[in-house]
Amino acid sequence: YKDAIATFYGENPQESSAYSQIINPRHHRRLKSVLDDALKLGAKLEMGGRTDHSSKYFEPTLLSNVDPNSIAMQDEIFGPILPLVTFQSIDEVITRINSKEKPLAMYIYSSDDANCKHLIDGTRAGATCINQSMLHFGNDNLPFGGINHSGIGKSHGIYGFKEFSNERAVLKQWSPLAGSDFMTAPYNTKIKRALVDITMRFF
Repeated sequence: YKDAIATFYGENPQESSAYSQIINPRHHRRLKSVLDDALKLGAKLEMGGRTDHSSKYFEPTLLSNVDPNSIAMQDEIFGPILPLVTFQSIDEVITRINSKEKPLAMYIYSSDDANCKHLIDGTRAGATCINQSMLHFGNDNLPFGGINHSGIGKSHGIYGFKEFSNERAVLKQWSPLAGSDFMTAPYNTKIKRALVDITMRFF
């Protein structure tokens, strides 16, 4: 992670023209409170953490030993703060994911196809990317949307057309006599009484 940041933005991202700032002061304050909360609850600052409110700069930040009850682990961050969580097995990862609300997206970075399949089969998410992030959003051939807490319904392409359209059911009785006519009152014929008896018994 550290090497990737240095490759992308140099040794000082604040001086890099390729590194963007936080969109407005309110969100800068929000992210600072996320970081402060994590550190207060015992998180270790592995990298970054420097901020400048006047320029809305927030350094790419890597945290470890992050408390599960911290804001960083409970809410969507939407900023350059990455909590690092270690695991001993894929099943441990699946259990952790399933203990939370179903995510809008799950990103898997692995060269092991069996592990990827195990993760996908064992979890539920609005979408999943393997060895990539966010590209599914720009593909109109893929549905985009969450599941349960992360959203309801899908957009993009034919999926969005169907989602935002109303498939209206229309039924017209063409013949003068319908099968349902034998099930309506008055039940004064043997055929009607027999049909009612059969319906009550089996349905």
